[in-house]
Amino acid sequence: MSSYILFLLLGLGAGAIYAVLALGLVLKYRSAGVVDFGHSATAMFIAYVYFGLRTQGKLELPWAVLPHEITLTGSEMGNAPALILSLIYAAILGLVMYLLIYRPLRHATQLARICASVGVLLFLEAVAVLNFSSNPKSVPAILPNSPLQFAGVTVPVDRLWFAALVVMLATTL
Repeated sequence: MSSYILFLLLGLGAGAIYAVLALGLVLKYRSAGVVDFGHSATAMFIAYVYFGLRTQGKLELPWAVLPHEITLTGSEMGNAPALILSLIYAAILGLVMYLLIYRPLRHATQLARICASVGVLLFLEAVAVLNFSSNPKSVPAILPNSPLQFAGVTVPVDRLWFAALVVMLATTL
């Protein structure tokens, strides 16, 4: 029985990520009327931007051929500044994509809008592979990550924090 509880609590982290991505997809669909396949690639790219800021103090730009990074600090950046800069970057990237890609296509056919979103997906994935390689990356935890004893199993407490944040976000939206 304890293994079921362990897998349930460990699955909260992955489930919360799926829920956040789904909330974003629903929000975009309700506002633009199209399923945005580039939504997850945008989230992935912003995660890499956070990784670059947090580990090296470098701001990654969404292209590969030209100089694609700006060094802000010579070493790693703190958690809060990297998170705030990543969120500001996400808002600016979303605005630029809206103005350059999605707004000109607002009266286009559904198929044209879907093709544009798939193009965003493929572009951002290719840029991420060229700029960061395909090797997995990790950064220190954002949320408190101390172990928690619950029903005879030990799980990291960040899963519970993240699940609670997603529930609050879903309630707010």
